[in-house]
Amino acid sequence: MATLDTIQNVQRENVAKLQQALERMHKSNKQANAATRAAGRKGHDKKQGTTMAQFDVGDFVLYANVWQHTGSKLRVKWCGPARVVDTVSNWIFKIQNLITGQCKEAHASRLKFYADSSLDVSEDLLLHVAHNSERHVVDTLLEARNNQQKSATRLKFIGAVSMLWKAPGSQQMCCCRTFLRP
Repeated sequence: MATLDTIQNVQRENVAKLQQALERMHKSNKQANAATRAAGRKGHDKKQGTTMAQFDVGDFVLYANVWQHTGSKLRVKWCGPARVVDTVSNWIFKIQNLITGQCKEAHASRLKFYADSSLDVSEDLLLHVAHNSERHVVDTLLEARNNQQKSATRLKFIGAVSMLWKAPGSQQMCCCRTFLRP
């Protein structure tokens, strides 16, 4: 006849065997799930545009400007190049406009590599950037005319060789710096 101690020992052995069997089952399931996940990630990463580039401080990048186009909200215009001046996180970079010196933060998915830090920033490159930039940036408001026939302002643009008279409401977009009134 079995004693209480014998029954308890047999139960402990059975529970220990069951525990080991469950641990082996969970370990094999964990390995199978990890292999499936890795295969899925590998297939996903083969697709174009799924891996985000890493940029170094000093690199030159093109940045996406979704606000440039009014016709299609999903259309993107690539502007730049701009210089990477700082990293905010692994995926967010602070970039500096070569013409205005203005800095803004951009996510790595909105940046494309243009050139490394050895790029020679020449006057021709700056003129190219100014020509293809988001909009013309006003450096100085030189003069304003207002009479009964028409009104106009004379503006000096950053990166522009000439100074232009512009009528109000003209189609050419321009971004003015903050001007202080005397």
